[in-house]
Amino acid sequence: MDLLGPNITTDAARRFLDWRKTQDEQELESLLRHPGYQAIVHHSRTLSFSPLTADDFVKAVRGQPCSLYGMRNLEQNECDIERLIGYVERNRSRLARLVNGSLTCLFEPVYCQTIGMHCIVGYDMGIGVKGHVAINLNSRKYLEDSREIGFMLIHEAAHVVYERLHGPMFLDWISRRGGFRRLIYTLIQNEGIAVYAAYAARQQAGYLHERDYAPLADPVALNKKLSQLLQIIDLLEAGQVKENDVDDILQTMSNERLAYTVGCHLFRLWEEKGGLAAVKQAVQLPATAFIPESVGLLKALV
Repeated sequence: MDLLGPNITTDAARRFLDWRKTQDEQELESLLRHPGYQAIVHHSRTLSFSPLTADDFVKAVRGQPCSLYGMRNLEQNECDIERLIGYVERNRSRLARLVNGSLTCLFEPVYCQTIGMHCIVGYDMGIGVKGHVAINLNSRKYLEDSREIGFMLIHEAAHVVYERLHGPMFLDWISRRGGFRRLIYTLIQNEGIAVYAAYAARQQAGYLHERDYAPLADPVALNKKLSQLLQIIDLLEAGQVKENDVDDILQTMSNERLAYTVGCHLFRLWEEKGGLAAVKQAVQLPATAFIPESVGLLKALV
């Protein structure tokens, strides 16, 4: 069984480059019905503060202010985007095997089936939501090194599986009682398993220099991030987060990449405790149980 479906699609990226030249309204409407673009529109409506519209696409290619980011230097990058499309098309089977192998050792295979994998142009470096992954080939990371595409496909596909296990995550949790704690804990578990999922493939390829992985090999940098995250967790557990603390916590989480690096480190602790079987067990825990149990593992090592 092919767990990812027939292939990793590139047609949306090709169609976008064609549409950019004509800016035909009907072509844009058709393009936005593609599963890759449907995924980013959904993502923008649930996990960002700037829902995308068709008008954003028109403004983006005209260089006007809009909510569609990830379009910088598009005209200059067009030839390199086409090169990346060719790279994916030549390596579809290998990339699919890479993602399959990385996912099925961490999750039950039933949750990994029929994940849509799409190369697009625009929006985030990568997102995974509602059964689909979309990666923006206009991202500098891929333009500088095409091998990063495979690692990001693993990362975003892990988000798809996590959502299937635990349900979707919403920014409006912040406004609900106990919701901010749930949001932060979900971010740590969700981003942690996504970073962890690509760890073995990156290690084998010698690609652990990336920003979310490098601190894992630097005890001083890692301990700083651990301390920052534990302070946030202590506040959340004590119910001492005030309304004006929310933005500061989110900013620190983002700037320091705490959910990514420390989240991955927590899953590595679970692996040390009981191998991949323990990791499988940990990722299935509710986030509000995963964090206290993981902190327990941390403190046991101090």
